Amino acid sequence: MEQENFSYEDSLRVITQTIAQVKERVLNDGFEYMLWGLLVSAAALIQYALLKLHMPYHWLGWMVLMPLGAL
Repeated sequence: MEQENFSYEDSLRVITQTIAQVKERVLNDGFEYMLWGLLVSAAALIQYALLKLHMPYHWLGWMVLMPLGAL
């Protein structure tokens, strides 16, 4: 396998381009990330509340919200 020697400027350019691509991707797909985070937070809070109430089906929030988020 052949290795290329990057100069300092080339390395910075690659890093800068990679960061710019990730920022653009997050801005374009930001709604999905926010929705998934909201659903995970809601499922965790529901499970916590049901555990505190000593309910036997405390995992029910995960079973309902995660497939909903996948859709």
